[in-house]
Amino acid sequence: MTPSVEITEPTNDRLEELQAEIRRETGRPVPKSVVLEQIIRDASESKDEVTSCFVTIWSRNRRMSTRLRTKHVSPQENAIETHASPRSN
Repeated sequence: MTPSVEITEPTNDRLEELQAEIRRETGRPVPKSVVLEQIIRDASESKDEVTSCFVTIWSRNRRMSTRLRTKHVSPQENAIETHASPRSN
């Protein structure tokens, strides 16, 4: 039995876009599992960069959660601010 991973619909859509782009560029179909394996291989080669990305995202989310609790910001306002926040590279 192969392991399975649950992903959100937007993530699945992005994965399918990658598959389509690979198919256009190479003329050959590629299974989602192969695309994910390559992504993980690439991420494993740059662990510091990937880890840093998660630290940044989780720190931002923690600050937003604290702000929601202390200032009673509505979830809608938080969603707007979260999506509008600049992403670090």
